[in-house]
Amino acid sequence: MNTQNISYAIGVSIENDRYVLCKMNLQGKDIHYYSGRTDTERGQQKFLSRFSFDSIALIPDCYLAVRAYELFSEQVAIFPSSILWDTWKKAGVKNGEPLSRFAAEFLLNEQLPPMELSDYQKEQILLDQQKELEQIQRIGDSSQAILQEVIKGSNDPDLCKKAMQNEYASRTFPAAGESTEETAGQLKIRDDGSFFSRFYKVLKDSY
Repeated sequence: MNTQNISYAIGVSIENDRYVLCKMNLQGKDIHYYSGRTDTERGQQKFLSRFSFDSIALIPDCYLAVRAYELFSEQVAIFPSSILWDTWKKAGVKNGEPLSRFAAEFLLNEQLPPMELSDYQKEQILLDQQKELEQIQRIGDSSQAILQEVIKGSNDPDLCKKAMQNEYASRTFPAAGESTEETAGQLKIRDDGSFFSRFYKVLKDSY
């Protein structure tokens, strides 16, 4: 596990379709908890947004753990629940915040071996990458078609709707921690009823 330039430790507890994430500094202080669903796209995006390149994490083996590893590689440690979390629960650590905090503290105090993905986890990553490439291609083709219509002078309201669908799809697999809010706030678009002004207004209102 890569621990250079690290400022935070993250521990995760997952029960059924919900996660609890505990994030603390390397002194075990400045503790914050986050929770959400693991079975929805929005919940998965919020989960991944809690990670950063200055953090290390300990997560039970699941799809979200593999996604986090795909984004942050050596800074993420994945273990089967039966090895660590179930043992901690049997020892009396309660689900939710206590279990996620215990995982973060365990990560700070133990030297974990280098992470080695199983064949199944590697296959998951390859499938995700293929899906992302296909999505990028679809968004690119659709955006090119929209641009051609705008260049021709079309002011069809459906173009704005399609552009918003592309914008949303482009955030399906976000780079964790990145935000488009600052960029959107810096734009100055005149409200003249054109395609770009309507698209900007809808985009700005969505954040």
